[in-house]
Amino acid sequence: MLKEIIKVEFYKFYKKKYLVSLLCLNLLPLLYGMGAYFKWKIVLIGAKLDLITFATSMWSFTVMLTIPLILLLFIAATTLGGEINEGQMLLEVTRIKHKKTLIVGKALAILLMCMLFYITNIICSICTYIVFLSRTNKGYSSIFVTHNYNLESILVSIASLLFIFFC
Repeated sequence: MLKEIIKVEFYKFYKKKYLVSLLCLNLLPLLYGMGAYFKWKIVLIGAKLDLITFATSMWSFTVMLTIPLILLLFIAATTLGGEINEGQMLLEVTRIKHKKTLIVGKALAILLMCMLFYITNIICSICTYIVFLSRTNKGYSSIFVTHNYNLESILVSIASLLFIFFC
């Protein structure tokens, strides 16, 4: 039953273009990587970046913009508050035995959407690094170069994701 609720919520997110807007925000690393590759004047990189540092930095940059956070908070508010206000929640409760199951399903759908946003951001950053940045003097031609601070970068990235989860 919970799985069906999550599927329905994702369908609603898709219909309301929430998924598309979040996935479009994941194009920021692509723009940044293209800017470094084509030497746009608005993109300046001060140090040489490895794959992990670039991916975690792009996630941190996206979170610092607060646009994803505001959008996710808006989605969470409209998912519960908007449906209660419009009376749609009553229709959903009639199909489900417990109201608690419905609310847990909606909350899990929002958390899964956050995870989807994080994963697509990291994948887009990795692809951007491989295609663009590794071919510049600001990236390493050997893709799997690691440094001592990479673990710290990963932990900061995961901590910011947990921050979004608990907001």
